[in-house]
Amino acid sequence: MKKNLRIVSATAAALLAVAPVAASTVSSVFAADSTTQAPSTPTNAPADSGIPVTNGTVGQNAKAQEVNVSVNVTNASSLKDGDAAASVQASLNTELGTGVTGVTASVAGVVNPTTNTVDKAYVYESDANGKVAADAKPVRVLAAGKTYVAVAQRVTLSGLNATTKYIFNGQKGDAEGKPSATGTDGVYGQYVAPQNVASAPFTVPDATKQGNPYFYGVNEKKAVSVGAVSLKTDKTVINTVSDLSTAIKSAYDARIDASGDNAATVNYKSVDDAVKDALKKANVTVDSKGKFAAPANDFTVTVTAVASNGKTATLPVLVRTVAATTTSYPQIGLVGDTDASLVSAANTNGQVYKSGNETVEVTSSDFDFNATTGKGFNYLPVNTPVTDAIVKNIKDAFVTKINGNTGVSIDTTVDTSKVNTKVAGKYPVVVSATNPAGLTTKVTFMLTVGAKDAKYATVQYEKGLSIPVYTINGNNVTAENGVTIADGTQVAYYGAPVTVGGKSYTRINKKDGNEFIETQYIDGSYKPQAQSTKTVMHASFVYDKNHKRVDSKRIATYKDVTVYGEKTKLNDGTEAYMIGTNEYIDADNVDGHNVTLNHNSYVYKTSKKRANKNKLMKGETVLVYGSPVTLKSGQKFYRIGNKKFIKAVNADDPKNAK
Repeated sequence: MKKNLRIVSATAAALLAVAPVAASTVSSVFAADSTTQAPSTPTNAPADSGIPVTNGTVGQNAKAQEVNVSVNVTNASSLKDGDAAASVQASLNTELGTGVTGVTASVAGVVNPTTNTVDKAYVYESDANGKVAADAKPVRVLAAGKTYVAVAQRVTLSGLNATTKYIFNGQKGDAEGKPSATGTDGVYGQYVAPQNVASAPFTVPDATKQGNPYFYGVNEKKAVSVGAVSLKTDKTVINTVSDLSTAIKSAYDARIDASGDNAATVNYKSVDDAVKDALKKANVTVDSKGKFAAPANDFTVTVTAVASNGKTATLPVLVRTVAATTTSYPQIGLVGDTDASLVSAANTNGQVYKSGNETVEVTSSDFDFNATTGKGFNYLPVNTPVTDAIVKNIKDAFVTKINGNTGVSIDTTVDTSKVNTKVAGKYPVVVSATNPAGLTTKVTFMLTVGAKDAKYATVQYEKGLSIPVYTINGNNVTAENGVTIADGTQVAYYGAPVTVGGKSYTRINKKDGNEFIETQYIDGSYKPQAQSTKTVMHASFVYDKNHKRVDSKRIATYKDVTVYGEKTKLNDGTEAYMIGTNEYIDADNVDGHNVTLNHNSYVYKTSKKRANKNKLMKGETVLVYGSPVTLKSGQKFYRIGNKKFIKAVNADDPKNAK
């Protein structure tokens, strides 16, 4: 079970308002008054190295039923220097061992007599392993480059059976079922005490640190964009989440492409969580000990590296259900790629075959495209369409076998969807084959568009977005309609940059052409903005920089969107968030704004039904999202939360006229 919660004090650490909620739902939280301050020493969270970090997986103890509760910080990548500790958002997760049912966890808290507030959670500075100093006090403000843990106070279990023994976050008991530091047994439900539970450590990004994260293949001995591991080898069989995580981290090292005192550090984001997500998508059951049975087909785990400057990198890792060297997979080889040591009666020319998920280099001029004969496929001239004939040329360049035990050929599929023939560059093409056993081999090579005398650089922009291509005639710079280049593309460029209107542009496609891109995107001077996820609380149209609607695009209410960087301003001064290439949404529909109540007001979940019995009082300040909406009754309401509204007539709004 997951309970989303927010650390909400405006000053010191946090005051949580957490109500029991269903899995994957968000509880309503309201910030404490700005004059309220959590005590410097938590009433129920002694600051010492004993504060547990309990982001583990439960096992099954023969003598007791296990319950593991953990705190996960959900917005670590978007936190920044100077943020209040109140900015930290976290979810409370409950994991039950085999046979445990009906047990839930909540953050109870206690009333602090000094402040008359409920103390529930705090943020502490910690070391990289999550250890908190003995004299630590909750922090008020987060600092870039520092590491913290969020500690939920007095996490209490309900639904326990008084005469059943439990192990709550490792809490053991003696033979009589009472808590004991040296005990090896569980604790009877009637004696299970509340615990203070800490999150895994998280580091606030320091944007001044240099470098971009990437993955280094230990076996490949180079930077990689895809990876592969096997559940079975000659020596081992991997059948647990933790062992698969270890195998991935052992094969691929998360690194930073900078050095020196100001270089960022980099770490894996929870690989265990990534593995669990992948197994769930593959419909593979994981038991309480983290064990699973190997599925019939391969699956992919996408892991993430997070740098201390907030930048991230992802790596899709193909998990093979059998060993990488198995002969069960289809065999695909590039014609001419031979090795004398492989010559045999069955392989007379020593053809090299790939299996699983591999890469090949296409360097021979035998595969260069010839416009006269129509042969070949590499070094396609700009604006040459990828025709069926060219796809056939690619297929003809590869030889295949159903598996390593037979020479019978098998059909291949060619994916050229990422090739942009309008822009000279290098693009991945995937040649794949699936045999009757359902096993698939994918071979990837880089197809080059453009001439051989070009230089190449990788476009560095926002992940998943594209930069525009311009035509320059004299001093006139015009964006080419619909022609863009995706982040991460290896683009071909020619000559030295030119400056027009104070901006630097670099020529692409051909050395005597007039197509350009901004130099900042290939010379390393542009630094991609941090990405974060925000929830749209009021349906929002999508606008361009001039605050004009982009076609009929519209983001629905309560939909999560990825935003790039901090809040910005459109050309007319409207505050907005960037969600795509020259695409923005109104920040007010995400962050909201404050209104003052001119009348006592109930909170509604529909135009006629109240959400609860609580009443907001005249003079209170309430956060509302966007402009009023008209509900079924015909009355106008402000949205103040998920399915929570107040009547617009009851609010004085300096921003929107009722």
